[in-house]
Amino acid sequence: MKKRKKRILVFTFSLAVISLIIFINEAVLLKEKNEIFNISVITKGGKINSFSRLKSGIDGAKKEMGVNINFINLEGKENKEEQIKVLREELNKEVDAILIQPIEYNYIKEEIDKSKKKTPIVVLETKVEDSKVINIPYDNYKIGYKLADEIMSRGHFKKNILVLIEEDVDYIKKRKEGFIESIKLTNNMVQFLQVKRKEEVERIFKENKSDIIVTFDMELLEEIAKIKEGLFKESKIEVYGVGTNDYIISALEKGIINGFSVQSEFNMGYLGVKAAVDLIKKNSFEDVVIDSRMINCENMYYDYNQKILFPFVN
Repeated sequence: MKKRKKRILVFTFSLAVISLIIFINEAVLLKEKNEIFNISVITKGGKINSFSRLKSGIDGAKKEMGVNINFINLEGKENKEEQIKVLREELNKEVDAILIQPIEYNYIKEEIDKSKKKTPIVVLETKVEDSKVINIPYDNYKIGYKLADEIMSRGHFKKNILVLIEEDVDYIKKRKEGFIESIKLTNNMVQFLQVKRKEEVERIFKENKSDIIVTFDMELLEEIAKIKEGLFKESKIEVYGVGTNDYIISALEKGIINGFSVQSEFNMGYLGVKAAVDLIKKNSFEDVVIDSRMINCENMYYDYNQKILFPFVN
């Protein structure tokens, strides 16, 4: 009789423990399911339409993963002081993770290292070395290299090439390095010029001393194309650059732009949010490099290029 009672007690206790474990697991799962993470996205500044594809990828991940996104676009383009100030403010807030497009990655690394909070950080577009962050960068060196390859593929080996740069920041420097490494194999004359105002670009077209204009910045590429289309439509100067938006695609179709390097900003935005959520949940996530490809009039209608140019319809 005593043995039977003992068995009943052991069975009852075991059942209670199992029920408690199941209840706790279900409670944890329910909490995770209902928990909404707050993620801040800090851009490098510029026109808001410059980030439409990036934002589309972020919004897609937001819907799928049920997170709140605070999208912060800097007032001044390439203003590293402002970006550091915003990053500092976000690190001091109760945010679960931060996505950032660094203007100068060394400044960002210093700010992250100084912060006492261990907020998960995902770096977009460039790579922060020696810091405990997840990177989803472009291969900026390769972007510049491919741009020079595209020019050479057009049979340009003895041309006057003018490379226009607005701000000589980290990712631009990497693109410039790749471009120089590739183009140096030719007899092209390459000159680098920093421009601040559209009047300077207009003067370049008026003087007509260059055969090719190159830029590594999307907004500057758009500005150059608009000046050429509006004032110098008959100009024989070829234009090549990096980045895309609806106007740049249209300018390529019209022959105003001759080619540009494009990267999947949509994928970068989506993967950035996914990486942030994984970091918040203490899951592993490896760095992902976003590939680039050259787009020109001949290949822009290929299916695989249409998918990267128009991610919204996929």
